[in-house]
Amino acid sequence: MIYVIWAAVFLVSFYSILFSVTLWKQNNKPGSIAIFLLSLAAATLPYFTLVK
Repeated sequence: MIYVIWAAVFLVSFYSILFSVTLWKQNNKPGSIAIFLLSLAAATLPYFTLVK
């Protein structure tokens, strides 16, 4: 079950980072940075909640 959770986290983070790259190419740099930081937070928070 833990692998399913991590796979879902990885897929959502990967999609968000790709969306951030798309925003960067469209010269929406503040939005791109915000989405990138949110995707990093979404990737790291499950680690702290599942490990501890």
